[in-house]
Amino acid sequence: MDFDVETIDVDGHRAHVWSGGSGYPLLLMHGAGPGTSAAGNFAKVREPLAERYRVYGTDIIGFGKSDTKTTPPYFDYELWYRQMQSVLDTIPDGPVGLIGHSISSTFALRLASANKRVDRILLTCPMGTALEPNEYLQTLWSFPYDEHSLRKSLKVLIRDESLITDELVSSRLAVLNQPGYAEYFEKIFGGDKRNLIRPTIVSSEELAAVDCPVSVIHGRDDLAFPYEETTAVLSQNLPQADIHLLSNCSHGPAFERPEEFLAIAFNFFGEV
Repeated sequence: MDFDVETIDVDGHRAHVWSGGSGYPLLLMHGAGPGTSAAGNFAKVREPLAERYRVYGTDIIGFGKSDTKTTPPYFDYELWYRQMQSVLDTIPDGPVGLIGHSISSTFALRLASANKRVDRILLTCPMGTALEPNEYLQTLWSFPYDEHSLRKSLKVLIRDESLITDELVSSRLAVLNQPGYAEYFEKIFGGDKRNLIRPTIVSSEELAAVDCPVSVIHGRDDLAFPYEETTAVLSQNLPQADIHLLSNCSHGPAFERPEEFLAIAFNFFGEV
């Protein structure tokens, strides 16, 4: 399937946006990590989703095909949130669904609390709590300077090591080895990881303002963002949320368990 591509301006930065399919609109938002992008994050599910819905994706500024920043802060949570709001504003008026992964789950929650046109949100392995960075998160948010380090990082993300193919590793290395990428990554994720997590914490008041249906998919084996410290805590203030805890899955349900992800998404978003 061919996807349309455009760029939009967000505070002087060009944000890469793609879209495809027809019908009920879904905005897909990816996580933050080495070599990530919207197309990469949702590679196994965006075409099946586009067969039923009109899907939109955008690369967070600093990742994928969007611009990089030239001035700090480089881990610019507020800019990224404005970017998601800007993309949402380009979607024709009417109900819209959101799919937010990891850090983007917090964008989805905040967008839903501020935009009543958002009528359903699906979260995967969400952030949003005062998570204490563990050794696995330190690994994910540290630049892998060689193939060994990259494979170590991928083993944190992916439970089933058979999915860590040479093709996957090569595709990530092609991104990571681009001139200047390592230095830029260090600017984004350098320093105390607690300072990076702080702006992602969603308050109980913000969660209470989310009045649409919520569905959450979390890997039982998520090492960096454990279910007990994230989804289980968020759900205390999201009484309407359905929780799906997947076995043999770490931090990438759409990649590790795509069939189960799609079954949940199709059931949740329906045939609209």
